[in-house]
Amino acid sequence: MQFNSNHKVWLFEKAPKELLHCVTTRQSFGFDDFNLTSKEPDIEKKARYRHILSEHYTQGKPVVFPKQVSGHDIWVVHKQTNPPMEADAVITTRTDIALGVLTADCVPVVLFDTRKKILALVHAGWRGTVGEITRKTVEALERDFHCNPSDIYAAVGPSIGPEVYEVGNEVIHIFETLKYGIEHWKPTPNGKFLLDLWSANRYQLEVAGILPENIEMTTICTYSNTQFYSARRDSVHTGRFATVACMIDCERSLVV
Repeated sequence: MQFNSNHKVWLFEKAPKELLHCVTTRQSFGFDDFNLTSKEPDIEKKARYRHILSEHYTQGKPVVFPKQVSGHDIWVVHKQTNPPMEADAVITTRTDIALGVLTADCVPVVLFDTRKKILALVHAGWRGTVGEITRKTVEALERDFHCNPSDIYAAVGPSIGPEVYEVGNEVIHIFETLKYGIEHWKPTPNGKFLLDLWSANRYQLEVAGILPENIEMTTICTYSNTQFYSARRDSVHTGRFATVACMIDCERSLVV
């Protein structure tokens, strides 16, 4: 990833030119606490932060966030954007809005069909990962929009890394039901396991048919990098940073 030191945001290096995007940090746009949590009680503050974000990185288009519930439902945004639907993945063909997900250790995934010009964002914590939300979102693009996975660019954003994400036996037992290989976790001396959400979500992308060379892995750990909010490091009540993206207005493919 590339860091924009002026705005204090991160950008994916291999993102297609038709895709506007950024990943915010705690200090984005000169603030000490650029917290985009949906639970912010100050409505004016929340609207101001989101307006600043859209003005700088989404051509002024409003950012649509799903109501994340750590599940595996997918929201296809047509006309209705408010109230937000309970979902952990969001898809659109619209070029007049941006999509976003909020995280603080969970894995944000950007999916963009470079031929059909269809955009999706995914929020995958361990529950979403075990529910295979990333794979299911790619399959929804293929099934409902006739996308070819080989045309899809995927980016796995900043999230908790495999060297620090410790979980118990109960979580690993759930992952074992997916018949995942043991390369996605390793035991620790204290009887727990280090879980690799990065490789697990990459695995889902590849199983769904996305080409390895079209997958951009960030490998920035939100627990280790204090630029980011981290629920594991700072408590679940910490803030949330955003991964947002939108499509530049352009002529959409008519191929179906």
